[in-house]
Amino acid sequence: MGIGWSYVLDFVFLSALLLFSTLLRAKIKIFQRVLMPNALVAGIFGLLLSHQVLGLVPFYHLKDMVYHLLNLTFAFLVLGIPMGKGTYGQAASTGILMSFVFALQLLVGLSLTFVLLYTFMPTLFPAFGALMGIGYASGPGQAFAIGSSWESAGFPHGGDVGLIFGVIGFFWAYGVGVMLLNRGIGKGLSTKIKDMKSVPKEVWSGILPERKQRPVGKLTTSSEVVDTFTVQIALGGLVYMLAYMVAKGVDELISVNAVWGVLFILTVITGFVVRMIIERTGGDKLLSPGVQRHMAGACVDYTVAASVAAISIPVVSEYAVPLVLIALMGGLATLLVFFWLPRKIWRNYRFERTLVCYGTLTGTMDSGIALCRVVDPELSTPAVTDYVRGMPLMFVLVMPLFAIASIPVLGYGLPDSSLYCISAILLLLVCMGVLVGLWKKIGYWGD
Repeated sequence: MGIGWSYVLDFVFLSALLLFSTLLRAKIKIFQRVLMPNALVAGIFGLLLSHQVLGLVPFYHLKDMVYHLLNLTFAFLVLGIPMGKGTYGQAASTGILMSFVFALQLLVGLSLTFVLLYTFMPTLFPAFGALMGIGYASGPGQAFAIGSSWESAGFPHGGDVGLIFGVIGFFWAYGVGVMLLNRGIGKGLSTKIKDMKSVPKEVWSGILPERKQRPVGKLTTSSEVVDTFTVQIALGGLVYMLAYMVAKGVDELISVNAVWGVLFILTVITGFVVRMIIERTGGDKLLSPGVQRHMAGACVDYTVAASVAAISIPVVSEYAVPLVLIALMGGLATLLVFFWLPRKIWRNYRFERTLVCYGTLTGTMDSGIALCRVVDPELSTPAVTDYVRGMPLMFVLVMPLFAIASIPVLGYGLPDSSLYCISAILLLLVCMGVLVGLWKKIGYWGD
């Protein structure tokens, strides 16, 4: 087989598994009622069929796919975000919440790691628990990227640990999310759906009836010259290429290998700059935001499937105790804060907004939207719209949090390494206080 097939085989195997899982979701009730996404099911089957279990499917580059698809997701997502006015208000409040809960998850993860490190597990990497927060709030792709960048600092299997935490987050998103759904609907918290019988069939099956099928986006070019999808994919590729050039320049200039772990942040920044230039030069007529968002969604599906299939079972066994403890406490902290915080920061549609944010902060944006669709099938409430419009503010607010999460890494192996851990924990508390102050400043903090 002289032609290089390894990447292509990974793609076609994942594609076959995604189609198979789509069929299962459409036909089998149990997959419908737990709202398990097709990509997660595909990934589980991929893991079972991989060399680690049955040895039937030869995956080669799943982790590389996870890394690059993550960055492409953000390239397409930023190009597809509506850039109009209205960032403040409920949208800003949502953006602050996403950052606040992320800070809480990092706080729980780093605090528990600190306790384990200086009591029972002296060899545990000091930033181990931060990957729980990153995996829950940002997904397995980001957690893998950042964990992998920490391997050169002395954290063996850091990327694998990030993947594992990210995948565990999906079970909080959907397993616990379904219970939240039933509880909220039973208490009459939903504004659109009053009982589970009112939920449209397609929400469960995942297949839209013909009368509800819609175009994915507008055509912006003449297909005889160049296809609209070609231009949209090329724009995403341009953003990723520029982000890569920035990261490579930083790495060569000051030798900061960790920059590759946060390439997705550079992709977001680059994407906003490219989007702004396109709009100011009148080139926005070429943009098809709907297509861009669906391209991002496709990247997410393949990323999730590849993440689950790439889980290392030996790494799960090696770190079983801290994984279980930190994953459990992080999930409980995330769940409990959503019982208290929504009434203080949102004026209306609290249940729908809670589902969007809870699902996103334990899985991905698609997880949050999937949960919200059960109670708001047409997405007619502002819950999802305000989440999307709050994303630019969220991106700005979470950047310092990623930096804080890396502070214990800087002190790893030094005599006063505990001070680095304590400093990170204290800074997270300060950040949470600042975020509460932001809520008060915009008038969205109250009883």
